[in-house]
Amino acid sequence: MENCQSYKERYHQVKYEVLITKRTYERHAEITDEAEKHAQELSNEDYAEIAPDTEHQQADDVAEGSTVAAEYQSWILFDP
Repeated sequence: MENCQSYKERYHQVKYEVLITKRTYERHAEITDEAEKHAQELSNEDYAEIAPDTEHQQADDVAEGSTVAAEYQSWILFDP
């Protein structure tokens, strides 16, 4: 608490920095929420246009014995 007699005094010392940091995180949260909403609205056809060879490549990887594609796929489907 750098030379402060109370937490309140320390808060007043760093109040401006706290507010700036808070605004930054709030802005990023809004951007992240918008991106997530947009991703949920995409259809399977949209994904096919974005990465047309991805499913084929993952199938080849699994056929060759690679577990990376399967692990990646389970990570994508994770929804806490």
